[in-house]
Amino acid sequence: MPLDLAKAGTVTSVDVRPDYVVAKAVTESTIEATYGSFPDVLRDAGFEIAAEENEGIEADIFFAKGTDATGSVKFTEGPCQGQVTITLTIADTA
Repeated sequence: MPLDLAKAGTVTSVDVRPDYVVAKAVTESTIEATYGSFPDVLRDAGFEIAAEENEGIEADIFFAKGTDATGSVKFTEGPCQGQVTITLTIADTA
């Protein structure tokens, strides 16, 4: 995986398939604080941000690396108060 999700929180699951990876992590933070650093992390990993949406109680970032990969990062509150679940999905589109 081109991004180290462990730097963002505790990785709780990883599902690796031939054409995609889905990883989840939980962090002690807010959506605003967690979401704020991700666009730069994605850009530093060579991804281009396609769209962003932050509603406060959940947020999404959609990204791509040319025609080789697409993905999203979803931020949701929980599972406990004061925690954020981060779901990272990257699909190989080459």
